[in-house]
Amino acid sequence: MNDERQRREQARQLQRLRALRAERAQRERAEAQRAQQQALAAVRAAEAEFDARRQALKALLAARNGGAVAPRWQACAEARRAALDEAAERAEYALLDEQEALDAADRRLDRARAAWREALSRRQTADEAGRDALAAWRRALEAAAEREDPAPRIQTPSFLPGAPR
Repeated sequence: MNDERQRREQARQLQRLRALRAERAQRERAEAQRAQQQALAAVRAAEAEFDARRQALKALLAARNGGAVAPRWQACAEARRAALDEAAERAEYALLDEQEALDAADRRLDRARAAWREALSRRQTADEAGRDALAAWRRALEAAAEREDPAPRIQTPSFLPGAPR
């Protein structure tokens, strides 16, 4: 009977441990999902910035090639084109960096989801083991009652009132 009780206590402790690990995995999954959503928003913002720079450059080139820029402003238009070209290139590099960050966030989210699923599976296994241990303990109690074994005595700690000295 003590073996069944010990197994039951061990199973309960394992259940608590697995539940805590599953909760931690759930929190990590939620955190990874938030990070992935933030990275996705950053990619969209970088794409919008890159598109805006590219459109500005196209508009300037169309105006310059269409003859809308006076010859005396050609040098100024060329300087503006160079600045827009540089800004578009910086925006493109920023977009690439944000896409790499998004890929990393996606991988982290995939790992967190896998860890969460594994933690849930282990928790379910521990719950089943706990139910089995409880059933074994109850069967042992019933068997002891059928044999009419005396109930186990629980010693009262000596510091409690009414305890034998």
